[in-house]
Amino acid sequence: MKKLCAAFLSGLAISTVAVTPAFADDDGVLSVVVGMPMKGASVATAMVIGLPVAIVRKSAENTKDQTQKVAGDNANPVMTGLAALVGLPIGLVSGTIDGSQAGFKNSLKCDKPFSKEQFSMGDLD
Repeated sequence: MKKLCAAFLSGLAISTVAVTPAFADDDGVLSVVVGMPMKGASVATAMVIGLPVAIVRKSAENTKDQTQKVAGDNANPVMTGLAALVGLPIGLVSGTIDGSQAGFKNSLKCDKPFSKEQFSMGDLD
């Protein structure tokens, strides 16, 4: 029984020593296992914060574009104001759809957790 226990412990020690160089790699199993909770928290936080940010940014951008399309290139301020009545609802709806897609895609980017790109503060696609 003692020989079996000693053989088992020796095998365990040798297998542990054989795996040790794998922990030196940055993309090793240990870094993935330890980093998963942080990446999960980063994605969840980005969904809660980054998604509304992307929706607001895309809605503002689309509203401006739609108002410009309706008013024309050489429109006076009165015409631009009246065109905003049409451009605002179109821009809000299309911005909500585009912003939801962009915010969802950005929140799943986990190259660097809790980065400004993940929270839709950088360039929107």
